[in-house]
Amino acid sequence: MNLRELSEALVKGFDMDIFKQFLSSANESFKPSYTDYSIYVDNHEFISDLYKIGEIEFDTIERLIVVVGNLNSELSSKSGKKGQYEIGRKILKQELYDAGLFLFYDNSGQFRFSLITAIYLGNKRIYSNYRRYTYYVSPLLANKTFITQMSKSNFKSLDSIQEAFSLEAVSENFYNDFNPQFRLLTEAVTGHKRVDLALAEDFALLFVIRIIFLGFVQKKGWLGERTDFMQFFWQEYQASKHKEKFYKCWLEPLFFEALNSPPGHKLTSTGNEFSQSIQEVLQMAPFLNGELFKRIAGIDDQGLLLPDNVIAEFFDFLFQYNFTIEENTRYDEELELNPEFLGIIFERLVNKADGAVYTPRIEVDFMCRLALVKWLEENSSCQYEDLYYLFFREKGRGDEYDEDQKQGNFSTKQMRELIDLLENVAICDPAAGSGAFEVGMLQVLSEVIEQLYHHPLFPQDVTRKDPFTLKRDLIASCLYGVEVKPWAVWINQLRLWLTLFIDMPYEYCYSYEPLLPSLNFKVRCGDSLVQQLGSKSFPVHGYAVVSKTVMHRIRQLKKNKIDFFHNRLKSPLMIEKMEKDIYKLILEEEINELRKELRGFVSAEGKQQINLFGADYSPVEQPELEINENEKRQLQARITQLELQKNALQDTLPFVWSIEFAEVFFEKGGFDIIIGNPPYVRQEEIADPNGITDAKKYKQALQEVVRLDYDYYFGKQTKIDGKSDLYTYFYLRSLRLLNSKGIHCFICSNSWLDVGYGGWMQEFLLRNVPMHFIVDNHARRSFASADINTIITLFAAPQKCLKPDAHAVKFVAFSRPFEEVIFTENLLKMEQVGKLTKTGDFRIFPVKYSTLLNEGSEYDTEEQRILDAGKYIGDKWGGKYLRAPDIFFTIMEKGRDKIIRLNEVATALPGCYSGINDFFYISEETVSKFGIEEEYLTPLIRNAKTLSTLIIQNISEHFVLNVPPVPKKHLKSGIRKYINWGEQQVTRGGQKTKSGIPWNQTVSVRTRKYWYSIPKKNLQGSNLFMQYVANDRFYCPFSPQEMVSDRCFHRIFPKNLEKFYFLAVSLNSTLQMLFVMLLGRSNLGQGALKFETKDANNIYMFNPDMIENINLKEILNRLGERKPISIFIECGIDPESNIPIEQQEPNPLPDRAALDKIIFDALGLSDEERKDVYRAVCRLVWNRVSKAKSV
Repeated sequence: MNLRELSEALVKGFDMDIFKQFLSSANESFKPSYTDYSIYVDNHEFISDLYKIGEIEFDTIERLIVVVGNLNSELSSKSGKKGQYEIGRKILKQELYDAGLFLFYDNSGQFRFSLITAIYLGNKRIYSNYRRYTYYVSPLLANKTFITQMSKSNFKSLDSIQEAFSLEAVSENFYNDFNPQFRLLTEAVTGHKRVDLALAEDFALLFVIRIIFLGFVQKKGWLGERTDFMQFFWQEYQASKHKEKFYKCWLEPLFFEALNSPPGHKLTSTGNEFSQSIQEVLQMAPFLNGELFKRIAGIDDQGLLLPDNVIAEFFDFLFQYNFTIEENTRYDEELELNPEFLGIIFERLVNKADGAVYTPRIEVDFMCRLALVKWLEENSSCQYEDLYYLFFREKGRGDEYDEDQKQGNFSTKQMRELIDLLENVAICDPAAGSGAFEVGMLQVLSEVIEQLYHHPLFPQDVTRKDPFTLKRDLIASCLYGVEVKPWAVWINQLRLWLTLFIDMPYEYCYSYEPLLPSLNFKVRCGDSLVQQLGSKSFPVHGYAVVSKTVMHRIRQLKKNKIDFFHNRLKSPLMIEKMEKDIYKLILEEEINELRKELRGFVSAEGKQQINLFGADYSPVEQPELEINENEKRQLQARITQLELQKNALQDTLPFVWSIEFAEVFFEKGGFDIIIGNPPYVRQEEIADPNGITDAKKYKQALQEVVRLDYDYYFGKQTKIDGKSDLYTYFYLRSLRLLNSKGIHCFICSNSWLDVGYGGWMQEFLLRNVPMHFIVDNHARRSFASADINTIITLFAAPQKCLKPDAHAVKFVAFSRPFEEVIFTENLLKMEQVGKLTKTGDFRIFPVKYSTLLNEGSEYDTEEQRILDAGKYIGDKWGGKYLRAPDIFFTIMEKGRDKIIRLNEVATALPGCYSGINDFFYISEETVSKFGIEEEYLTPLIRNAKTLSTLIIQNISEHFVLNVPPVPKKHLKSGIRKYINWGEQQVTRGGQKTKSGIPWNQTVSVRTRKYWYSIPKKNLQGSNLFMQYVANDRFYCPFSPQEMVSDRCFHRIFPKNLEKFYFLAVSLNSTLQMLFVMLLGRSNLGQGALKFETKDANNIYMFNPDMIENINLKEILNRLGERKPISIFIECGIDPESNIPIEQQEPNPLPDRAALDKIIFDALGLSDEERKDVYRAVCRLVWNRVSKAKSV
């Protein structure tokens, strides 16, 4: 039998012989054996036998053990999980195996099949922890995931076994099957009239969400005590012989009556002809409520349906998979359909096009814990050391309940303080997506609070809540989210409901009160960045001073929201009306104040006012001024605008932070923690997510909101770079959402650390925001589905007028995956070190703000430098402080007077921008065809592939047209003929050009006086060039004759032509590769490194004036006679060797070594330091290209 046949045989009931045959087929080196392991069973009364049945030794010297245990009681998806995990970990530790396959089965043929791997710390046999990946298999279930993964498994290496047990691989396979099913549902939606695509997608998605939720409900046995009720429900319908009635007459009564009414309620729907058994189940169905099973206006009331055959196909697809009602943890993953699994799938289904991607579990957990520690450090009396011990694990033995693990040293008073703070911390994700951070925070908060419950000093007068009540109350008090897409809000709510449902006691299924809270006012649908009513933008703290009347309304609003959450208030309409009335009242008060001013008086008296956003707000007192006619007109126009906005409230209600979450801003002055993963959208793709305004106006609104939120900093002259990615606006808006003691934690693109548009954001942070950590991981990229490299940032709330010498930020670069290094000891070092510190796990680089400001600024005079009066242009924070190896700092120290920037000795200009390459870039064949005269041709470096050697030669087959800006009649016949032909051609369409546009009318050339004439500056020839994009090689080709390059190269113009060869030597040295690999723009997730012209001008280099002229030209020409090759071959290092790069002996090519010796000698580097340069360059390149492949 093949692997699929063996897998299918196993799911029919566990059989030892078939299992051994499966292992032998998956890896021929499997060595069967038999060893009694009952010694490891201890007091596990449910395990009758435990034995080793064999092992696998891999070529990499890793070993895997296979252990089987027989249970003397029935196995379920939850029974025995913890005990079986403990046994597996104990065996791995005692028997010194790297991993193990553990299978526990019962006498009915059900089994749990797990891979447990050891995570090593330092010395190979000192474990830090373990991770388990599990399939639960039963003859009563479909088990598709298990069959699919095992059928194509390859156990030839430990990595390939991990792939078979990989959540990423499982989710990828499920998504590939689910996506066409969802599209089929969308296309099949029908109604009384034509259904547009957006409505069809919403209807199909709601259907899917409801059916999936019911899959989890039936898994718990809450629908007639059947774990297959939905399949049974469909079979009963088929038996009724009805056609095309399943959705309308069967599913709608289930959704909107049975699950939305107390047990015992008789269904009033007609036309379904339910059997007696179905009626009994529906009548006693749990009272779920929670808005999920209420009709949603605009979707469920549109008369939409799904045909029977499409529903049948979806049921057949979905219920092939096993449902599990447990969320994954950091170290234990179920490879079945669980709530987190759904988040990954739904995020991929409908979110990536908008720049948002699902954040992995490990990163979410780390960020949640770190943010809570820093917030508690600021807001409690506890020491940060104790807080880290409470929230994180020590390296320890890896046992889940390791008795040696410290949990923090807290007094009873501090325990009471911690419980109160953790049960009331206000946390918000402003780009909530499908709820990864809300669920992550809920899990961390509940876990830590339950740890405190078991602390020996826990105060006896504090009530210990059961898991369900604790999670429900945490959602009510702590968790908030905003998401612009309605479907994402639904999924977000689904995740929170499922997390609650997991811990809901069985007896709750008979409750006459709704089981699920209503989350409409916890996870809001709206644009987090731009809130406009008419033409008015609302800053976060837009109405900082309001009257007592408004404050009374806000208190009542908060009470009603709490009642609605707990289903004591049935309809959201009253709350929505209250919000609208508060808007109106605020606008009316502002209108009245303006009318007073218009009448000519400004009173310092009047009604008493209350500060909504904290005592630190004080309105600026305005002197009484005589109002002239112009000011009167301005006031009247303002009043008219506000009245229009007030009237607009009759129809529309925009999302405004201070009103939607008035309870947070009223009581706290803002959120305690902002956490999330904002969308990554390039500036040219930014658009209004609601489609109300055009892209240009929306971008203007983004900048307007930034200026309103930070009016004290962003004056009219303060530039906000128009090329900024959307996430930069999320940073600034969300920082403003914090109260004065809040914490901000984002995982985000690292591009702002190095790219030009990051400069304005860097300066804003340095002058306004206390930054704690900027964290990178060199070992693994966080997002598989987005071509982006990320960092994690942890900041405090903005403060005005920070003193640069009083603040520092710590750049932290982990060298191993997060799950292998996030331990208390490492995190305490992050907190405690005050200087550059490096271990085998990480490097920490604390840098003062004053240093960052100085290094990123341009100064015209020394006096400006002393007074900190230079212009901040930005710096390469990522390259310098996160990616730079130790040798970089040695070089900068030894070369203090020898390392300069390229713009001190040369000017870098971009390659030729033609406007239409199809016309201007021509081959010899085209020249011959049209008889184009030689005087109009300039040799062109078309791309890197056209270069056979470092010295440029034999590129005559590529030319760029060099036509003077004169009328066609003054040109020669050949070029005229070609131009006339070109004017008959149209564009093919590309990244920035639509197809079908005549060449001479494209935006890129139509503004020229003569469209066929490239501006002279673009055609200026050079002898020296520099790569624009690098991967595993970087070089600067040179030529004896002047020529032009395409934009794949920058043109380099020496300021002193006599130093041309000295400059070429410096730019082609391995040292230069080091600078480029560090300071280029490495945010291209596919592994490429981009090097813009601005970067080229500012790049560090060895000063060519300091190079001695010893056979220099001969050495350069020798290197130039061959084609540049991979940096690994150039340096003589094998990155894929079992020997780490840092321990290899570099063996550079002779011509490479000869050129580098010139630079190394001038710097005075030792032999070992020279080797470190080669190692560092190779490590940087390998980290970048392998990280791109790591997910």
